[in-house]
Amino acid sequence: MRKYILLLFVGLFLLSGCGNKEVVCTGEEDLEGENVKAEIVAKLEDDKVDSVSATMTFDSEDSANQMCSIFDLYNSSIENDDYKIDVSCDGTKMTFNNYTELLSLEDDSDSIIGMSRDDFIQAMEEDELSCK
Repeated sequence: MRKYILLLFVGLFLLSGCGNKEVVCTGEEDLEGENVKAEIVAKLEDDKVDSVSATMTFDSEDSANQMCSIFDLYNSSIENDDYKIDVSCDGTKMTFNNYTELLSLEDDSDSIIGMSRDDFIQAMEEDELSCK
């Protein structure tokens, strides 16, 4: 009987979302007539952002390949590996594994690493993404 009660509590814990160690934010944008879906995943440690990755999904593989080529060209022109963008492409998807570095290159903003879960969600919602 104890075993079943323990399993019930573990099941409820997992279903309730308690202990969730990541925040997933999603949204869509129209880029020059192309619908692009974005998914940004922040992994949390002690309720603070530890790492962030982002995946963009394009309507067509050609559009994704064009964007990937731009990032490949950028990376080939950079000598210091610390400034390269860790991007991988697969069909219509493009994934940025070091998304925080990409953000800091874009607008010289402070890193979102160490940001609280709530502040991260607020920042993403300001960019018109919905988070859970």
